[in-house]
Amino acid sequence: MVDTLLRDDARELRVIVSESTDPAANLSLEAGLFERVERGESSDSLLFYVNSTCLVRGRTR
Repeated sequence: MVDTLLRDDARELRVIVSESTDPAANLSLEAGLFERVERGESSDSLLFYVNSTCLVRGRTR
């Protein structure tokens, strides 16, 4: 689900709720969204998701 929480003349804030509980899918969504926001191709966003039981290790850990 994607909804717009705030919109004014200067910017927009999107709220994204992932219904997936697949950790790989949610992390992929997060990474892709981050890249698009950083490049200015997408508005500021809040992403919410709940993963099934898992252990997620960062690349730099």
